Formats: sequence, structure tokens, C-alpha cells
Amino acid sequence: MILYSIVPPELVFQNFEQENCQRVIDRNGILLLVTDEGTGWGKILRIISTNPADFLNEQYQPGKKIFLGG
Repeated sequence: MILYSIVPPELVFQNFEQENCQRVIDRNGILLLVTDEGTGWGKILRIISTNPADFLNEQYQPGKKIFLGG
């Protein structure tokens, strides 16, 4: 693949070497895909559910910080 861009390569590949730690957790019966920031906190990326009410719960909206423990 060739990437043609006016953006410097340092910006394009700035997080390329970092390991993207994603994991699935269960909170109150709702599966959530989160990023593990290594500090005990993570960010919700996705809700994995077939229940429409789970997507309306503001506590588990994508982008919110969540305590993972540890």
C-alpha cells in the first residue's frame, strides 16, 4: 500500500509502535470493548449488545472513561 499525503510521516506513524491494548469487559451484563491505558482506567470504544436499551445508557457511551481496576 502506498500512502500519498501532505502530512509528515512523523505524524502519520506517531503511534505506530505503541501496542493498542483493547479488551472486552463485562459491566452489569453489558459487554464493552475498551482501551486499556495501563493506569487502571480505560476508554469505551464500543458496546457489544443486542439490547437497544444498552445503547441508551449514558454511563456506557463510547468515548467515556471507565474504571477497569488494578
